[in-house]
Amino acid sequence: MSLAGFALVFMAGLGFLVLAIGKGKIHPFLALLALSLCLALLAGLPLLDTATGSGPLPGVLSVIREGFAGTLRDIGLVIIFGTLIGAILELSGAALRIAEVVLKLVGPAHPELAALLTGWIVSLAVFCDSAFVLLNPVRKAMVRRSGHSSVALTTCLSSGLFTSHNLIPPAAGPIAAAAALGVSGQLPLIFLLGVLVSIPALSTVYFFSLHQGKKMNVAEDEPQHHSRDNPEMAADGVAERGHEEASEAPSALLSFIPLFLPLLLMSLGAFVRLAEAPDAIDKHPLILEFLSFLSQPELALALGLIAAFVLALSCGRRRELGELTEKGLRTAGPILCITAAGGALGHVIVASGVAERLAQSAQTFSGLGLCFPFLLAALLKTAQGSSTVALVTTAGMVQAILPTLGLDSPILRCLTVLAIGAGAMTVTHANDSYFWVIARLGGLSTEQAARTVTLASLLEGLAALAAVLLLSLALA
Repeated sequence: MSLAGFALVFMAGLGFLVLAIGKGKIHPFLALLALSLCLALLAGLPLLDTATGSGPLPGVLSVIREGFAGTLRDIGLVIIFGTLIGAILELSGAALRIAEVVLKLVGPAHPELAALLTGWIVSLAVFCDSAFVLLNPVRKAMVRRSGHSSVALTTCLSSGLFTSHNLIPPAAGPIAAAAALGVSGQLPLIFLLGVLVSIPALSTVYFFSLHQGKKMNVAEDEPQHHSRDNPEMAADGVAERGHEEASEAPSALLSFIPLFLPLLLMSLGAFVRLAEAPDAIDKHPLILEFLSFLSQPELALALGLIAAFVLALSCGRRRELGELTEKGLRTAGPILCITAAGGALGHVIVASGVAERLAQSAQTFSGLGLCFPFLLAALLKTAQGSSTVALVTTAGMVQAILPTLGLDSPILRCLTVLAIGAGAMTVTHANDSYFWVIARLGGLSTEQAARTVTLASLLEGLAALAAVLLLSLALA
């Protein structure tokens, strides 16, 4: 098939994906597998494994199996461990403790900033939908105690959650995209770059939220028994006695350990790479080997999970751990399926030989650079609603054409992960369950949610892209 023919089939496949998930309500896992099979057949891959003079040529199902199994092999345990850590943070009340700490650090006079940063931290491990439900009582308490706009606090909390959900490991989407692009060993670097990219995104949405909060009101903004003259009250018992988990929450130190221990251990990998000069290896082979072992994402997150279990036990939650693990595995299951199906699609694209044909048209694509994965992710996000699907699918689609786009160095592959994450934020609207969670719990009408949540996701996505492009100029 010619490049133009494959491009037409590919665009038709994207249309099928959007309609199947959005209108047909077909699960993304099935839609991605169906698209993988159709593309493999239309690209002319052999139906069965074939022996050729240059070696074996895998058939359609072998290619799909390879992509599916390879993705699970690379990130399956990472996603499972990360999901379980998030579930324990939710059960133990540690997420609420983190919120209290952030509010006290930021200051009671700035609850919007506290909500923004709390969401950004908590969504490193807890999916933004459930994290918003978890932290909504904290947000409402901030509104009542500070007298600040409920709309502004809702927008800040939801945007903070959304930013780290799409940009920063150990959130599942960025991890999956990193694996698809062959940089799963660079997670500490992606984390640091993601933090940098988050700064303009969070700053943009913070000022936007303050502006929108002055223009609209919801029922929560009706006068309550609070006073703007006593903002100190915002820091006192922010989760309230009415929320049982707040009273039973662990200490701040224990609450943060399950999040930051894995990141610290994974960062050891960067230290080992810096120390890999021949003389260092000769002098300290066992130490460097052990540090490298600890820095592997699976082991780092497993140790973080052990810290989370200790956290749960310290809160008297031993009896719920079995049920909690079951719940966490049920949450991780769909993510694993979607991620693996996206990996299968990416492998089909590679096996089809489209990368070689695209290389012949490199001049056309090279000018787009990091904007191409951003636009593709934004198209998928806007059309079908799921940021995770947009992240995984886009990463699988572009992995074969990174050299064509001029993005084949390790640092540019890491920045591509972030460009895709920025696109996967752009935009959330009525076809996204997160949109309705925010609108319902934040007391926003559909129109108000569109003017706040949707516009905020557009602004933070564009700000994140601008930061990625600036970083590419400085680092590439």
